[in-house]
Amino acid sequence: MENISSVKNWDIGSIALYRDSLYFLDKTTHTLHSAVLDPVSPKKTDLLPYIPGGANTLTVDNNGVLWAFENRYKHLYRTSTVFFSGYTTNLPFTPSGDMVFYKGKLYLSADEGIVEVTKDFLLTGTSVIIPTNGRVFAGLVNVSENCAGNRVYGVETIGTTTHLVEIDIDNKKIGNIRASFSLEDDKVFDAASYNETGEQPFILAKTISITPICFPQTDTRIALHAYTAEGDSGISYTLTHGNEIKQALNRKGPITFNEPATPGTWNLQIKSSNGCRIDTAVEIYPPGKVVATIASIQADTCARSTGGVIVQTTEGKAPLHFEISGLPVSASPKITGLQAGQYKLKVRDSTQCTTEELPFTIAAYSISDPVSDIAIVPGSVCAQNGEITVWYHASAAIDSLRIDNGNFGTKNHFTNLPPGAHRVQLKTGNCIYDTLVVVPVSTAVPVIDSFITHNICLGTGNIKVVVSGAEGPYRFEVAGGMYNSGIEVRNMSSGTHAVKIFNAAKCLVDSFAFSIPQKGDCDTLQAIYVPSAFTPNGDGKNDILKPLKNPLGKVSHFVFRIYNRLGQVVFESSSVGTGWDGSYRNIPQPMGTYVWMFEATQGDGRKMIFSGTTVLIR
Repeated sequence: MENISSVKNWDIGSIALYRDSLYFLDKTTHTLHSAVLDPVSPKKTDLLPYIPGGANTLTVDNNGVLWAFENRYKHLYRTSTVFFSGYTTNLPFTPSGDMVFYKGKLYLSADEGIVEVTKDFLLTGTSVIIPTNGRVFAGLVNVSENCAGNRVYGVETIGTTTHLVEIDIDNKKIGNIRASFSLEDDKVFDAASYNETGEQPFILAKTISITPICFPQTDTRIALHAYTAEGDSGISYTLTHGNEIKQALNRKGPITFNEPATPGTWNLQIKSSNGCRIDTAVEIYPPGKVVATIASIQADTCARSTGGVIVQTTEGKAPLHFEISGLPVSASPKITGLQAGQYKLKVRDSTQCTTEELPFTIAAYSISDPVSDIAIVPGSVCAQNGEITVWYHASAAIDSLRIDNGNFGTKNHFTNLPPGAHRVQLKTGNCIYDTLVVVPVSTAVPVIDSFITHNICLGTGNIKVVVSGAEGPYRFEVAGGMYNSGIEVRNMSSGTHAVKIFNAAKCLVDSFAFSIPQKGDCDTLQAIYVPSAFTPNGDGKNDILKPLKNPLGKVSHFVFRIYNRLGQVVFESSSVGTGWDGSYRNIPQPMGTYVWMFEATQGDGRKMIFSGTTVLIR
């Protein structure tokens, strides 16, 4: 190690200590040096990475990372593998002294006071937490005062005297002068200690790890790593469990106990050479074994959702944890949300024993059309009375269905649907299969039979409407009233009346009109008669429909017409003896109700018009 007298010739800006290493800055050469403070095997100083512009303050954190601040360019530097990385900022204060860590936070001495650096170690947003009222602390030092804690002190030079002043970071105030001394040439280098890292305990158990006894192993290894402010030297470790004692005395650096250890709770004492110690406990578990298998795998359904895996364990001490590389650890044996791909899983129990890696694959899967058949009942144009029944393949494993974005359920029959397109969705696992089903408008045409009779003497009439078809039971409306099919409405007034036909859903499905003649000459009316039904089947009985004239002969001229339901004239005659044989243009007409009209001229020259209906029966 270089003679300390050579240091006097250097322009030292700041120093820092980390464990057994000293770091110091040369402000003239802008270089950083390090030296190992080991009286047994000293090392010469090493030249470390160059700091642009030099630096006038230096400290180190508890990870051994050096921090340097250069006031001229307002850079805060931290070491990396080959260089210092810097943060540049506009400062709201004037740095004038050292930096130090305390309880994990970084503090900087400035003309305005003690400044706390922000959590991300950027200087923007920092603030003065302890005003110093003009006092300048060229150095800051973190010193352990006992085994439990430490304090921060500032180095202040007034004239030829240097004072060590307590700085109470916790209560944010400047304390009393704790020591005073004079330096040659009134020169203050800096102050540093092994607690510059800001670690609170004087002795720190850095790492304690226990390798569990897991099948097929037979012993347990306990690895220990502790250090104090004196730098990993003179540390003694003692493990006790009943009458069993394991010791490692005056050791430096990490140690490992490889001897077999009885399962149970062991007391661990870590003691430094100056008497500070840590007492804790470690748990050693009995030999463990974890056995698990992949119970089931759910595929990545529809190639757009996720699959999962279920793990079955037969051995292992609860609680168990299920680990897949790159994913959060699961406490449940059912792991979901897995994209298609290959995975490896480990099961770890409370003793930290694990299984071997269990490989499995989430296969990408796209569901085929699960629907085997769809039954549709048409709806009426004016009502929501359509129906859809969905049938699907058993192999599709459908667990629920819904229609038009409603709630998923188990029923496959949907009712009260208006005509039009409907979205039906079938769900299996994470997959939803969509299809559109159209409910058509019903085209069922009712069969209507109407029977109309007149009483010309009174100017009244009757109508009986019989309706049959697929959308029954039917009702009809006439003269302001609503009646069931088959009802005869009596004593209706003369004039034209409209008949409206409604199906069971109360939809209007058909309509027609008929007339009741006004009150007239009863003698004349009695001379005219048209049968209410005829059967043109060629049996010689009632094969022709024609008006019948009584012997009084009071009708001198007439025209007889027959109309079908569409209002088309299918027969017309002015001859008394000519009638309708049930055909039109030599084509037999269908069974049903037809309207007849009789225009007659009486003997006194008055004209009368009569009408009615008759039923063609074959």
